[in-house]
Amino acid sequence: MQIRHWIVRNARIGWMAVAIIGPLPLILAGTEPAGADPDDNSMPQFKNVLLLKDLNQPQMLKLMKTYNAALGVKCGFCHEIAPDHTGFEKDTKKEKKVGRKMIELVNELNKNRVMDGKADCYMCHHGEKKPVLAPPPGATDDDNAGPGAGPQEDDNKG
Repeated sequence: MQIRHWIVRNARIGWMAVAIIGPLPLILAGTEPAGADPDDNSMPQFKNVLLLKDLNQPQMLKLMKTYNAALGVKCGFCHEIAPDHTGFEKDTKKEKKVGRKMIELVNELNKNRVMDGKADCYMCHHGEKKPVLAPPPGATDDDNAGPGAGPQEDDNKG
């Protein structure tokens, strides 16, 4: 029964990720959200941006929301946020430093056309804070392994 729960849970998360992360290539390609002016400097600029410098504010916010969904977290997971909603620029949390390294990793994978340029955070995190490195317990038991599990018939038998 655990595998059925895992499949249903991950199927729901997968569709959610497709809906949320699906537009990521368009964001990174430089398309603007409807009504956004790429030359509009009236919006406040982000501070301490070391990566993703080519994104404007609407693009950056949209990308950050995809990270939220891919890791199942809120902004405060990586950013220090004061009660007055300031402090995002601070580098006090190790998660922010790790996040930067992960952005570089995904960018490198996509630059080298690994995974046909479709690498993203969700492919390892599956909506979890830490990457999901193995199937859930019991998923590989013969009774629960799914299609193709168990002994295979030999097609070469005469």
